[in-house]
Amino acid sequence: MEQTINIGGRKVTFRADGATPLRYRVEFKRDYFGDIIKMTTVLKGLNDGSNVDFSELDTSVFSDIIYLLAKTADKNIGDMFEWYASFDNFPLFEVFAELQGLLISHMQTTVQKVKKK
Repeated sequence: MEQTINIGGRKVTFRADGATPLRYRVEFKRDYFGDIIKMTTVLKGLNDGSNVDFSELDTSVFSDIIYLLAKTADKNIGDMFEWYASFDNFPLFEVFAELQGLLISHMQTTVQKVKKK
């Protein structure tokens, strides 16, 4: 699944596929689904005004996920530091919020239960 977002006048495509969780584990040595759940919970708390445990907020998770999704869509993207430096300004939280639909749809199952006889 892909999504394109305009960031600072540049169209950037992001892609999530079946290997995304594996790439994330290899690249960052952390659990992809665990990190997404933790960060979306923090964002939800910020959006609905509930109490947020800011000790759970790790901005590196946002930047790691965003970079990995961009790199999956475009294999020619260089290393993470160069890629982020190529933007004059990078609205990290806005981009992550835009990508939540992609992340959620990527986590949903398409497997159907088989009824037992």
